[in-house]
Amino acid sequence: MGVSMDVVFNTADFNFDTNDPRFSSANTSPVDVGGGMSVFTLADGTKVFFDPAHSGKNITVNGSAGDDRWRADVGDDTMLGNGGADRLEGGEGTIRCSAATATTSSWAATATTS
Repeated sequence: MGVSMDVVFNTADFNFDTNDPRFSSANTSPVDVGGGMSVFTLADGTKVFFDPAHSGKNITVNGSAGDDRWRADVGDDTMLGNGGADRLEGGEGTIRCSAATATTSSWAATATTS
C-alpha cells in the first residue's frame, strides 16, 4: 500500500517515494512538482520539499532501506524511513516520522516516532 497520512481525514497533496529516480539520493537536480513547488537537494544530501507560499501542503515520504534524508515544509506530513540511518525533519504541522533520527523545526509541530 505504501505510505498513508497519519491523520485519516487528511489527504496528501504530494507522495514522494525514494524508489522514484527523481527523488532518489542519486539525483541532485531540483525537481519541479508543480505550482511553483519543488524538491531540491542540500549539500549534505537532504531532499527538501519547498513551497515558496508555505501554503500547508501535506506530503508523504516513503523511504528506502538506505539512509534517507528529507525535510518538509508547512503541512501535516508522514515520513517513513523504512530502515537505514535516516534523518527526517518536519516543518510546522503534525508530523509522523519513523526513522533513526526524527526532528521538528517548529514549536507548533509534534513528532512521533515508531
